[in-house]
Amino acid sequence: GSAPAFKGISISPEKKAAIDWARSELKEIPKDGHLLIVGAQPWIYFVTEANMDTDMVFMHFRGSDVAFAELAENLVKRQPEYILITVDEMPDSIRNALDLIMSRKVYKCHSKNFDSMLNEHLFQQTSYEIPERVSLCKIINT
Repeated sequence: GSAPAFKGISISPEKKAAIDWARSELKEIPKDGHLLIVGAQPWIYFVTEANMDTDMVFMHFRGSDVAFAELAENLVKRQPEYILITVDEMPDSIRNALDLIMSRKVYKCHSKNFDSMLNEHLFQQTSYEIPERVSLCKIINT
């Protein structure tokens, strides 16, 4: 099946491969699960059909420290069921907010591999990278 948000949209083979990767590697995120994506891949919300548990859907880190501090202030109010980290580096304020979120509940995290050649092609099309290893974290104690 395809994500309803993508119905009728024509995409490149690389983007299709990325969607297929997300469907396969992130299938443990339940439809309507609460997901926070730390990174610039909002399309994953649509592919997983998860609820966006964030104040900033397109979380790229090309902004000011003031903007990041405001985002961090809002993030600490969240307690997503799943956290997907698709960046290698993030501003300290965002890292601190993420650490605080993950300190309030017990999360189990594991890595998922992303194809580096596919990433190269996606970067040429979108100007945003997905690292070769992304982290998916899930609350294991509520």
